[in-house]
Amino acid sequence: MAYNDQKNDLQLWLKSFFGLSFIAPYDVEDAFVELISTCPNIADGQLFSDYVLETTTNGAESFHRTYNAQFTSAHPLTFVVISTLMETQAETVTNLSTISKGKIKPKSKEELKKIEFVNKQHEEYLKNKTPENLLKL
Repeated sequence: MAYNDQKNDLQLWLKSFFGLSFIAPYDVEDAFVELISTCPNIADGQLFSDYVLETTTNGAESFHRTYNAQFTSAHPLTFVVISTLMETQAETVTNLSTISKGKIKPKSKEELKKIEFVNKQHEEYLKNKTPENLLKL
């Protein structure tokens, strides 16, 4: 696997790819084009980018997939749909209430270090805002 091989150029390239999620949305397209142009193996990079572009999902699609998975038939009973909607609403209200009261699960030291690292990297990116600089490891 290229991602786990420390001596593989494709591994470094994949790490840069996953960094795209940390930049501003309006900069992603330029950074992606730059990233594709620097792929060490054009065939693998093309295959990977085709896969990613076809399978990317957003929050709404994720919710929809989870919601649909709660039904066992294509045409569930109205009662089942209403019950599922009520459960989803109750869970959402509970989560929002917990957050509004400031009761957020504390992050581990490891998570805090990762967040701090990402914030520092983002600040560096904003200082030297070019797609080429972001893609450097």
